[in-house]
Amino acid sequence: MKIAVLGNGAMGTLFGSYLSTANDVTLVGVIKEQILDIQKNGTTVREKDGDRHFSPKAIISGEGDFKADLIICFVKGFITETTLTENRALIGPDTYILTFQNGAGHESIIGKFVDQKHILIGTTQHNAAFTDGVAVHGGWGINTLGRVDGSTDGLDAIAEAFNASGFETVVSSEVQRSIWKKLLTNTSVSSATALMQCSMHYLVETEYGWNVVKALLRETIDVAKASGFEFDYDAELENVKKVCENANPGYTSIYTDVKLGRKSEVDRISGYVVSQADKYDLDVPCQRMVVNAIHAMETKPGN
Repeated sequence: MKIAVLGNGAMGTLFGSYLSTANDVTLVGVIKEQILDIQKNGTTVREKDGDRHFSPKAIISGEGDFKADLIICFVKGFITETTLTENRALIGPDTYILTFQNGAGHESIIGKFVDQKHILIGTTQHNAAFTDGVAVHGGWGINTLGRVDGSTDGLDAIAEAFNASGFETVVSSEVQRSIWKKLLTNTSVSSATALMQCSMHYLVETEYGWNVVKALLRETIDVAKASGFEFDYDAELENVKKVCENANPGYTSIYTDVKLGRKSEVDRISGYVVSQADKYDLDVPCQRMVVNAIHAMETKPGN
């Protein structure tokens, strides 16, 4: 399968590297020096048992002259439209565009480039972070993908392209529920780490931090229910707690963005919950405060 991975950050590098073992993969990035380095030296993924080296192709964004069977979005949500516009030449009549990005609602942007049948949304349990130019693979898990309307026709070949590369991947008619389940963690834990500039593990070490997590989780569960996806609060709180405890210390990407004074993806995380709450006339004061506070911190002098 001919695959283009938009974004050569840690997650894009991780997926592009492994997928290149069984597919024709091209990493698409914007920093010329990084792309030239990949073209010359390939990529490196650090696993617990050592480093693995890969040889995917790499191009500067906007320079692709082939039609991809599959495009995977790993760029920040706020530049998805710009990146897809730059790389419109990669999109053919049969091209699927898959988002594994943080948060939710990305299909509204992707829908400007392909029809609904070719929009794929998904979640991944893998995580990665860059250290000294190496993508450190923090954990394995399952990838889930499907369409917004729940249909799954013709998607087995895409899942097989992942499975053949060592990534366990399933096609699901309930992928929207999977995205909401991931949002439960992102909008309670990730947003809290950005707000308090702390690790995930710290949240369970302090009563006050954990109170923030609980309040944010409650609001997200209420909005998920209004959207048609019901979750048990106590069970999900226990799941969130395990995620924090197992992430010692565990720093999220949105924490890092705020720390470095970069624009974050809060609008696709807590901001998405706020937008859905407005749709159903629900009050989510904690999530709304988080969105405003994180945006204020992004532009704080001295960052």
